[in-house]
Amino acid sequence: MNPSRRNTLLIGGGIGVAAALTGLAFLVGRFGLSAVVQVDGEPSLQVSSGSLYLLVIVVAALAGFAIGGLSYGAGVATEPDASRFALRYMLPIASAIATMMSYALLRVGVGGFGDIEGGLITIGALPLAVTVLVMGGVAGAVTSAVVDALARPELYGFGDETMPTGAREIMSAMMSAVSLPLVAAITAAAFTIPLSLILIELSGNAAVILFSVVGAVVLGVATIASARPWDNNGA
Repeated sequence: MNPSRRNTLLIGGGIGVAAALTGLAFLVGRFGLSAVVQVDGEPSLQVSSGSLYLLVIVVAALAGFAIGGLSYGAGVATEPDASRFALRYMLPIASAIATMMSYALLRVGVGGFGDIEGGLITIGALPLAVTVLVMGGVAGAVTSAVVDALARPELYGFGDETMPTGAREIMSAMMSAVSLPLVAAITAAAFTIPLSLILIELSGNAAVILFSVVGAVVLGVATIASARPWDNNGA
């Protein structure tokens, strides 16, 4: 792996974990023992879902600025001669990516290991700690990697002579680069989340049959798409 990109991953993951632990410590300190309940003999934390989500959004947004700035600086230090867009364009993107990734990962962890009822989240202490650590590390690493890639003009096919200088041109190129993956992620989420809810409601052979049929359909569509029959031009 390129040393610059390895460094950015380590920096992003490290800052993400540190920010996640800071947020967890603030959450525990804010609510204290009043939020601790016993569920099946295990200590669990019970907090307002709105408070937890707001805390994660604020911490992730701030951490995103730190990740973007330090990752950018590490890239410049490792490859001082490489062309890059200005840092001021990358910081808002880093903050947005960190926020979206953290929120999505938290929802997955809470939904998988805890219960949400009446606006309250109840989740075991250990699952919450694991969820927060994974959330911080993954969101931080992904944010740093994306920012490092988007900061490089060659990603968009720009050379030294075609390097855009206006803010509108730069932001347009960046949005074009991330629009397709973003649409793909939203489409996948729109498909998998309802399917998971349906599978949860089903049981026995019905769930197995539905999962098998959907898997076969997805595999078939992917196989056809990989063959790209539309490129044959009727031949």
